[in-house]
Amino acid sequence: MSNKTTPRGTALRLRLASALVVTSICVALCANTAPVPSPADQYGALFSDVQENKIFEDGKTFVDAVPRTDPATIMRKFEAAKPTTPQELRAFVLAEFIVPGINDTAPTEMRAHIKALWPQLVRRDAQTPRAGDSAIHLEQPYVVPGGRFREMYYWVGGRLYDGVRQGSTE
Repeated sequence: MSNKTTPRGTALRLRLASALVVTSICVALCANTAPVPSPADQYGALFSDVQENKIFEDGKTFVDAVPRTDPATIMRKFEAAKPTTPQELRAFVLAEFIVPGINDTAPTEMRAHIKALWPQLVRRDAQTPRAGDSAIHLEQPYVVPGGRFREMYYWVGGRLYDGVRQGSTE
């Protein structure tokens, strides 16, 4: 057996050494990084009150809320307001947080973009079905993917059909 290093062996050693260096750097950086406080840590009594009073349909809603100001300011306001009913607590939370699906309806660039695209993506089936046509007649409006796709796609028997070409797998 020879002690000669092959080009493949050298490349493998270099990759392993690189991975070890990167791992060491990541460990060092993570060791110096403070853990991110959870919503329960940041909002203490407010968090407990929101979850215990079930002011939202599920326990994740408040966790996903985005504070309008820093947590310390919100907690000072909470201590001053001392909401006593679930309705008062919900009003406080909605005033201090942007809650997904509840008070996050301000238009954003993405929403405006989608709203502008919507008329191009919604179709109504104007055709009456013809004998031998593979398209399924749809009574209600439907959405198409857009771009080069102009028709509704649907699966039949494990094969993709697009209303024009049967058996297409695009």
